[in-house]
Amino acid sequence: MACAAVDYALDHPGVYRLMFGQPCSTHPDAVAASDAAIAFVAERIAAVARPGRCEALRIGLWSLVHGLSTLLLDERLGTRTRAEAGALVETVIRTMLDTDLERPDGCSG
Repeated sequence: MACAAVDYALDHPGVYRLMFGQPCSTHPDAVAASDAAIAFVAERIAAVARPGRCEALRIGLWSLVHGLSTLLLDERLGTRTRAEAGALVETVIRTMLDTDLERPDGCSG
């Protein structure tokens, strides 16, 4: 999921910056879409996280993925090919989670 989020940011930098800039709408449809996305991620995390750690893990991963997306878009991590960016995201996520879990599809390149 982290790789998909960063890929989206890199594929659609203008939309990504608009999505995460200052709130531009309190329209019920926009709020509902945001709530649905947060709920989706929270459900995935709840399936693997230890009890009592879900919210902290969700916020930490959101921060990490948002930070990686922004740093890559701003070229603060050096100019990288898409394959290098994907490998970096996967390595950082695995390192931060301290896991060697198998990923069926890996990050796109």
